[in-house]
Amino acid sequence: MAEDLPLTVDLFPVNNSRDGNPVTLTLKGKKYSGGWFDQILNSGGATPDETFVINSISKYKKGSMTDIRNLWVPDEQAGISKRFSDKRFYANSQAYFRRLTRAKFLCKIFYGNYIIFVVQHEIEGHGSNIRNHALKKVDGKYYFTNKLNSDPVFLYWSRTFAENINKSGK
Repeated sequence: MAEDLPLTVDLFPVNNSRDGNPVTLTLKGKKYSGGWFDQILNSGGATPDETFVINSISKYKKGSMTDIRNLWVPDEQAGISKRFSDKRFYANSQAYFRRLTRAKFLCKIFYGNYIIFVVQHEIEGHGSNIRNHALKKVDGKYYFTNKLNSDPVFLYWSRTFAENINKSGK
């Protein structure tokens, strides 16, 4: 379901047309054909990192705050607990994931010690959106992380690449 290949993205100056010369990033990763979570699980071919992302959705839909906190790298868990202790934030998060009807992997990118999944979420009554899920492996287990939220390369390419991956065919 996933093909190993270099992934490329052309980056242009912010608020500029796509005219002129881009900076091209080549990323090590995989592009999925199909990639729907249910198909991957039913095929029995899910990798451990894919399984982690797929299973996290059920925890976000109906799990406890502890279940959600434990999805995150240990050194970020206190901050996640604080964020999810806001009952409104917790309820909104669960409501979002309960409306998620289907999800699929678009690509997997290896970036330093991180794995970034670009995922398309199909949301009941709201169409679809693209989300980036950064993972880090710690002591043999996968966790989500926010560590890349201040990484300028991640921030820039995630904004452009996630929106254009299906269009470009790269």
